[in-house]
Amino acid sequence: MPLTSNAGIGSANAVISGSIDFSSSSGVTLTRAAARQQPVIGIANTYDRSGFWIVIKKSIADERHFDPKAPLAERAKLMKGLRIAIGGFQSIPDAYAKTIAHIGGLDSDSDFVRAAISPTDTVGAMKNGAIDGASIGAPVLEQLQENNFAVILANGTTAN
Repeated sequence: MPLTSNAGIGSANAVISGSIDFSSSSGVTLTRAAARQQPVIGIANTYDRSGFWIVIKKSIADERHFDPKAPLAERAKLMKGLRIAIGGFQSIPDAYAKTIAHIGGLDSDSDFVRAAISPTDTVGAMKNGAIDGASIGAPVLEQLQENNFAVILANGTTAN
């Protein structure tokens, strides 16, 4: 039996069900579990930023004349019409993608597609063209940036 997991809300659900012993879960996930009287113990979880990034393929960024120094609201508009991986619906990466879209004046329900693709499948999905970008954290961020494949549209660690 695995002892630990870091696969989003599914990892917390696996702890609650007894399938695994430990997970790295967000504060939102712990709060949701506590609200449902599910037995979890949070050891430490502190953030003052989201810890997620929005990345898009460099080829798309080039086509859309991406300027990494433009204001966030202008960069966020580049999400229009794209397919963005979010890990899972109602997850923190989903909320971050919707927030950045809102900053750009986009409607997250109609101006771009949010695709629930696990972080481990995101790199392959982007490389084979199934998605155009992702709301993602490390280490997938670094994997997508290898060989100048993707660029950072929004940085949740700096609020920029």
